[in-house]
Amino acid sequence: RLFFDRLFKGTEGGVKVEDEQYIRDLLLYVGHSDPQLRGQTLLLIGQMLKASLIESNYLYTDWCWRICEESNTDPVSIEYLVSLLSSSVSDDSSVTARSICQSSKLCLQELCRSCHGNLGLTLTYDLLKLSSTTYWLVQVELMELISGFDFKLLHYLEARKVEELKRGYTFMREDIQRVVLEEVVLKLIGSEDGRVRTAAGEALSKLVPKLFYPVDQPHQESISSLAKVRVSRYLDPVMRDLLPYTPAITATMESLPVFQSRSSEGGCAFSESALSRMVSVLFDVMSNTMSRYSTYGCVRALARLSS
Repeated sequence: RLFFDRLFKGTEGGVKVEDEQYIRDLLLYVGHSDPQLRGQTLLLIGQMLKASLIESNYLYTDWCWRICEESNTDPVSIEYLVSLLSSSVSDDSSVTARSICQSSKLCLQELCRSCHGNLGLTLTYDLLKLSSTTYWLVQVELMELISGFDFKLLHYLEARKVEELKRGYTFMREDIQRVVLEEVVLKLIGSEDGRVRTAAGEALSKLVPKLFYPVDQPHQESISSLAKVRVSRYLDPVMRDLLPYTPAITATMESLPVFQSRSSEGGCAFSESALSRMVSVLFDVMSNTMSRYSTYGCVRALARLSS
């Protein structure tokens, strides 16, 4: 709430209205010549977006207007805040590039879950451009960011606005899951830097339960898979504590795999299917590569998946 307020209360000391300073003016440092200061400003934006989305129950715009009306200040649109993050992706400084990954880790998932999910999807597309960087710290940070992606949610958002978004993003010729796996994660698994290979293998192991393959899902819908995850994680523990608790007898629903699974990540059957696909992909890469680094990375990733 303080972010939208004035730096000084009232007009004491002869401060004119046009000379008033706002706490939000800190955002101006995103264009500062010092990359460290730019990076810290990006982290501030990430923290601000995460806190405001949670505080507003993911309805940022209405909440921001109400807060700014109370303090008699101009609102700051969420589109503007996200645009500051997106524009920083093209920054030449590796310090800033690392900071944009750290900032996005704070707010990206909350943004995708909100009614502003299209902004989260657009930011995700922009962040994938960082895969072209050659600095190992940025690559490791990018892998940590990607490991938090929920492809069920991204698939749902992409299906809603796929044509409109892809019209302006020639990079996205395939669905986002395919691009992330093949053009980012598997590419970095073959990196010459062992630290990057380790981070990529770790990211792949964390992504397996979050992968979405329509053919494996009832009705081939990502929203059904998302609902299953939420029910397993939040409702089932509560219902099990209620005594007596007798599940409804619905033979037609029990016959579906999604209602037989107890995995908190959307179903063990689906996770096993995704794991099988990833193991097959890694073996294919090993069979067709001439790079020893790619072989090392695939072996490490397979070892991580088997643990």
